[in-house]
Parts: sequence; structure tokens; C-alpha cells
Amino acid sequence: MSKIPRIKNIYFYPLTVIFLFFSVAACSSDNTMGEGMKKTECATMTEVREWLGKKLSQAVEKLGSSSIEKTFDMNDVVIDEFRGKLEVLFPLSSRGNEPKWIKETSWNQGDCILTLWFEKQGDNWIVVDTLRWHKDSEF
Repeated sequence: MSKIPRIKNIYFYPLTVIFLFFSVAACSSDNTMGEGMKKTECATMTEVREWLGKKLSQAVEKLGSSSIEKTFDMNDVVIDEFRGKLEVLFPLSSRGNEPKWIKETSWNQGDCILTLWFEKQGDNWIVVDTLRWHKDSEF
């Protein structure tokens, strides 16, 4: 089996630094970095850790009525890129035949959508995963 030689590009790292510098500068109009960041806060998909462990009632109290809500059994749903982390949290090998109920709830927030996944724990729905994403994102 032949080895493919690696070509080291001496320009790659300096160009990366320059690109990152100008990317940050583009977000900071009028030298106010915070304002630029607010406009692009959901340009990339991010986890919103402050919601982990919260109850559904707390989310509704703070965020209002959800725009989309689905409840499903992890054993009966196709795990795609959007729900990928649920497979890590609840691997098939540990689920067995018992239903693992998940409530997927989303709120519109301007150009962003906040999705919270809740697990049924006793009488409560508790947040186990989150994702903030741009409304035009494709999964």
C-alpha cells in the first residue's frame, strides 16, 4: 500500500490567523464587538447549557408558548443529525424495551430557534439537551 505524502503549506497558519482577525473585525461594526455578536449569535449551532436540568414549566414561564412541540419514544424515532446527541445520551444498548419518552420543544427567537429536549422523569419533563440554531439551517 503506497503512502500519500503530506504537503505542508507554510502559508496555511498565517492565512488562518488573518482570516480569523478579519472575521471578528467584520462582526464589530463601529468598534462595538458586542453589537456585532448579537446579530450573529445563532449563525452557528450552539448548546445553551443554562437550560440543562430545568423543568418544562420553567421554560414555558420564561420563554412563553412554544412554536413546535413533539413527543416521541426514543425506540421509535429515526435519529438524524438534528437529534444526534440524544443517541449519545440514550444509547440503544442502555434503553432496552422500555419506552424512553422525549419531548422536543422549540421557540422562535428572531432569526434563531431554541430547541430543548426534555426527558420524562417522574411527573416532570426535565431538559437533557439544547440547541440554538439559525432558522434557515438545514439538517
